[in-house]
Amino acid sequence: MPVAGRRNNGSPKSIAAAAVGGRGWGRPAEPIGEERSMMAGHAGDGLVGSRVLVVEDEFILAWDVERELYAAGCASVKLVTLVPEALQELQYWRPDVVLLDLRLRDGRSSMPIADTLDERAIPFVILTGQSPDAVSERHRDRPFLLKPCPTDTVVATLRQALQGRRTTTTPGQA
Repeated sequence: MPVAGRRNNGSPKSIAAAAVGGRGWGRPAEPIGEERSMMAGHAGDGLVGSRVLVVEDEFILAWDVERELYAAGCASVKLVTLVPEALQELQYWRPDVVLLDLRLRDGRSSMPIADTLDERAIPFVILTGQSPDAVSERHRDRPFLLKPCPTDTVVATLRQALQGRRTTTTPGQA
């Protein structure tokens, strides 16, 4: 079933892509019509043109965040669900800011990702259902959001983390 405002050719792949926000297989789509207008309204937004990595194993939450980030003007949003995927992505791509779930579906902690981000001075926001005590001492000063959390709060916190990095000259600070 096609989604209003999305272009598709009726093939199962394009319909599936439209059903998950039109991005299809994690690739960003060129904004069209209404989406382009919404992006224009965010010209002063700290996320416009940004690259965001979302490390989240709850697909619906990840897709919601992805949709809102594109609406806020992000140039690229990549979704990963496992620690090894995130670490591999960070070898070849440098995001401007990262949303990081503490415990992923495979049961592994995402603290190795947090350590890598800290070493590379990439700001990140922790979003989790875990207690703040689950965060290693090294990262306790990072923005922390407890699930469930409204998507607009997640996006606003990512924006603040990114703007904080752009105004901070000391490496390693968010």
